[in-house]
Amino acid sequence: MSSSNSRFVKIEITANSSDPELLAGLEAWLRLGLLTDAQVKQISRQYLTCRLPEVTATATVPSAKSRNESDFVVPVAAETATLSTKATSQEPPNRINLILQSLMAELSVRWLLFLGVFMVVVSSGLLAATQWEKFPSFAQYGILLGYTLIFWLVSFWAGKQSNLQLTAQTLQAVTLCLVPVNFWAMDGFRLWGNLWEWLTVGIACVTLTGITILILKTGRYRPDNLGLINYLGLSYLHWGWSFSGFPLIAVYLGISGTSLATVYTYRNGGRREELGESNQLAIANSQRVTTAVIYAVAVLLIRAIFLTRNPVEITQLGLAIGICGWLLAWLSQQRPNPLTSAPPFSQINWELLGGFLLFLGWLVSVDKFPGQALAVSGIGLWFFDNRLKRFWRKFDLAAFLLIGFQLIWLFWRLVPNNIQQSLVNTALQLTGAESHSYTLLGVVLFPYVMFIVGVTNWLDKRQKPELVKFGEGIALILGLTLTIISLLNPLLRSLNLLASTITLAVVTQKRPRTSLVYLTHIFGLLTITSAIDYLFPKLNVNIWMAILQALMVTEWIFSISNIPGNRTTTNPNSPNTPVPSPQ
Repeated sequence: MSSSNSRFVKIEITANSSDPELLAGLEAWLRLGLLTDAQVKQISRQYLTCRLPEVTATATVPSAKSRNESDFVVPVAAETATLSTKATSQEPPNRINLILQSLMAELSVRWLLFLGVFMVVVSSGLLAATQWEKFPSFAQYGILLGYTLIFWLVSFWAGKQSNLQLTAQTLQAVTLCLVPVNFWAMDGFRLWGNLWEWLTVGIACVTLTGITILILKTGRYRPDNLGLINYLGLSYLHWGWSFSGFPLIAVYLGISGTSLATVYTYRNGGRREELGESNQLAIANSQRVTTAVIYAVAVLLIRAIFLTRNPVEITQLGLAIGICGWLLAWLSQQRPNPLTSAPPFSQINWELLGGFLLFLGWLVSVDKFPGQALAVSGIGLWFFDNRLKRFWRKFDLAAFLLIGFQLIWLFWRLVPNNIQQSLVNTALQLTGAESHSYTLLGVVLFPYVMFIVGVTNWLDKRQKPELVKFGEGIALILGLTLTIISLLNPLLRSLNLLASTITLAVVTQKRPRTSLVYLTHIFGLLTITSAIDYLFPKLNVNIWMAILQALMVTEWIFSISNIPGNRTTTNPNSPNTPVPSPQ
């Protein structure tokens, strides 16, 4: 489309210049290319600045005596001030002052409000703790419910005031954080004993659900219904923990449901973007709700591991931790800052944090629950495969291959012990390796070397020569290690050398290099001699000398026949007269 046919849209926006979200909106428009840097500066200069108060100086007429004294005093004072200024400028800055200034710069009004609310809750809780035994359970829980209602009411009132928006947002966040804690407290007090307790539970459920809906649907968050249901579901999962085994079920239900809901929400948001809808606000709101949901998941995990009557063993939560890591990694790939764009969270690499949680999930489950470790390893393969396709780094390739290698061990651990023993005994009898059972690894693990070669071929098609060499080096080291392991058993040694020769021949054919040609040739000769030694183990030295000489002559004849100058072709004019082939 030519520039003459271009159409410009004029958009008029009415906003409060003191609203802190205005700057965030301008930054988002600048990032999207809807505004230029010059336009942002012009808007800021026109609407977001104010004049400094003018300083008026009053002149006084000194008396003659004071004028005479000032002739001597003022220059001395000015000189002293100048000297002190120079001395101050030459002094090095105090490191402690710099640290304190940086810390104060990081602290915002929001964090100070959070701190104040926390101190109020803790101090009131300590005061009430000494008198709790005099009150029934529903009255003890009523204190927490009362705090929640007070915070919400104050946030509702502050939201109506134009100059208290930050306070309203902070108190809304505090109220949301208290909702899962309320359901936790209801289950902890076991408010199911009498009519008053059931009445308290009913009132609390209706009240907390209504508060959550009002904050999330009419506040600054405004998520879709799925995010609201997800948050409430995580809160209600705190009920029923007195039943044996339910805490573990609740954790896995919460994490699995959160993962499915989050993926669906983000993909639905991506489809709206493809349709061209303006959903920048929806994206920001979805990020904030995701933060709240992850907080609810964290509360669920903390209670299950540390703060319940029958704590769940952390080894049983390996897959749950791994799913959390996958969710963070997946979210970081959808958005640069999936949780929030506000510091300090914007400085966190959420993808690396997700990778750390994947490793932690594998670590806590690998000893007692190899099935969970296997599932986490499968997620780890996806994680590093995705990173490899985006960054093409050696570390990601090495981690991918290492995870794949330990998957063999995890699969073997899932096989029942009686079947394991039967398979090992059969293999030892067939190969005669009863005295050196570990030599079986030289053949059993060799298919993974072929898998690495397949990966390097895939990288070669994508023109990644450095990664190809790195992968070939890993395959060569692993192959040589397996060959050394199998040396003590003639049959396993011959099979390993044969497999190594075939693999090297395939690699040499695809990527011919002089070093690979020589290595393939050496392994071919070793395979022949090892097979002869296995088939005829009692040959004496003389026969071996004859065999080696025969191999030498064969090599010599083969080399001579492949010299270009000794090749001959038939002259088409004289069929019986050979002529040298062209060099």
